[in-house]
Amino acid sequence: MTRGGADLFFDAPCGYLTTKPDGAIERVNRLIMRWTGYTEEELAGRRFQELLPAGARIFYETHYAPLLRMQGYVHELALELVCKDGTRMPALVNADLEKDAAGGAVRARLVVMNARDRRRYEEELLQAKRRAEAAEERLAIARDAAEKASQAKSEFLANMSHEIRTPMNGVIGFANLLDSTAMSGEQREYVTIIRNSAEALLGIINDVLDFSKIEAGRLTLERIPFDLHLAAVEVCELLRPQLASGKVELVLDWEPGTPEWVMGDAGRTRQILLNLTGNAVKFTAHGFVEMRVCLEGERMRVTVRDSGIGIPEEKQAQLFGKFAQGDASTTRRFGGTGLGLAITRQLVEAMGGEIGFTSEAGKGSVFWFLLPYEAAEFEAPAAKGAVETVERLRVLVVDDLELNRAMLERQLGMWGCEYESTGRAAEALERIRTAQERGAPFDVALLDFLMPEMDGETLGRRILEDQAPGGPALILLSSWRMESEEVARLMEAGFAEVLLKPVVRPGHLLAALRRATGVAVAPMAEGALPTAATVSISYRVLLVEDNAVNQKLAMHMLTRLGCEVETAEYGEEGVRKARRGRYDLIYMDCQMPVLDGFAATRRLRALGETTPIVALTANAVAGDRERCLEAGMDDYVSKPVKASELARTLQLWTGGGV
Repeated sequence: MTRGGADLFFDAPCGYLTTKPDGAIERVNRLIMRWTGYTEEELAGRRFQELLPAGARIFYETHYAPLLRMQGYVHELALELVCKDGTRMPALVNADLEKDAAGGAVRARLVVMNARDRRRYEEELLQAKRRAEAAEERLAIARDAAEKASQAKSEFLANMSHEIRTPMNGVIGFANLLDSTAMSGEQREYVTIIRNSAEALLGIINDVLDFSKIEAGRLTLERIPFDLHLAAVEVCELLRPQLASGKVELVLDWEPGTPEWVMGDAGRTRQILLNLTGNAVKFTAHGFVEMRVCLEGERMRVTVRDSGIGIPEEKQAQLFGKFAQGDASTTRRFGGTGLGLAITRQLVEAMGGEIGFTSEAGKGSVFWFLLPYEAAEFEAPAAKGAVETVERLRVLVVDDLELNRAMLERQLGMWGCEYESTGRAAEALERIRTAQERGAPFDVALLDFLMPEMDGETLGRRILEDQAPGGPALILLSSWRMESEEVARLMEAGFAEVLLKPVVRPGHLLAALRRATGVAVAPMAEGALPTAATVSISYRVLLVEDNAVNQKLAMHMLTRLGCEVETAEYGEEGVRKARRGRYDLIYMDCQMPVLDGFAATRRLRALGETTPIVALTANAVAGDRERCLEAGMDDYVSKPVKASELARTLQLWTGGGV
């Protein structure tokens, strides 16, 4: 039989021959001839037994040949073949008998293996097995070493997180407290620089820690219901101080019908939004930054578009790489670790999504990401009664940026308001006059503060001078936070409300519309810290903290929240005071000498103490929350501690109304 011109019988990788029923050789292949030294002609017609030594020949004829005829096969006969030169070759022979339809023997097929080769193969196999076992042992040692190195790295990250965040907590916390005191303009500027610099440093620390967790495979993702709209709102409000120049507008465009509550990791999603939007703000000197959220099939699409400096084509390929930056020169205008986008991409992909961008130098960028979408089981209830009070209000929107007008129009339309909009102050004055002449005046005018030709304050004063009785109530939209004296001056001049931009919380705009049109509603202070004056209930709190600066900072914050605070400097003292006193809540630092917060909590729980315990810790790596909960703590607040987080935990674990 041949294939492709090759004789598969003749070129077989083992010895192969066929014989007649009496043992006479019919065909042999190349290996048989090479091993024995005979030619095919010399072997043809000779009986196979003649190639065996005399003793083996007799044994073959009396034992193996009858066995072959009886059962039709024999396996691995250990024989020796006598070669032409008289030498002997140990061999292993397998034979089977070919029969005709009547059961008569036709021929025998013999497969011969060189036993020396087999022993060599077996030895090589044994050596290979030993090498594999040795390699596996080395791999196990290397794996153990890698696991120990990974554990050491994780411990190092945890320690670094704690050691760095502890002093940062004091710097940022006291800067925030100082900013709320009476200061000169120069002093306030210095405090702002201190706080912004500390927060920038904390951002770098967070980037490095996050990237290290991802690289170590220790990133864990939650899957819980959360308010995605609220996360987007908080990101916009967090970036508001960076828009103080008034040259950049930040717009949140939430497409109608897009669910607000979804399933996923709230913290990591917020981090992605902050990284992309924060980058857009950082690289946009004038114009706009827009965050748009919508549904796209079964996925949620978030797009961040800006009118900034854009990204040169030669830099785009490496943009999502480690430590990559659009401007990597030593004199670059924009700082950062270059890890933000790399972390963002890995977070999106870990959530099962995809991310991409388009950009052109000098013409801005568009970053987008898609995440699998699953609606949460519950939605935030709509404030139906509040919405009904603004239905059919006639509102004029005056803003030179089309994005802002579109966002406000969409929100007003969802509430059932009638609206018109313009980007020019002169046209706004004309529309107000025309509406009054038609007998359908505007109820409210939303005025952007910073506009070309005529700013919002000047426009508002012109409207107040020109309007007849019953003219529109004026709401001024400002991109920077005004001093209370300036707000009071505007209110005295006739403005009904002053709102901070971006107006990303619909509830703030709704409340402003209701107040401006005479509907009673509680004031909504944006960004203000809760104070003792706003708290109706006083709480007794035990603060267990060994760091003097952090202890003093937390005391100030808790006191402003209306709490009566008692302190303990170490775990043992905290356990004693918790057992003696009656507290509404215990804040427990985790890293303390002798008896740390975990051990102190376990001891209190073992003694039957049921007071809620909230961890105050500078650790921020994977597993910390779980470790706190396993120790018996009820909640977890990471340093640098914010007053809003203290207020949240007070409200959650005491049932109060901070």
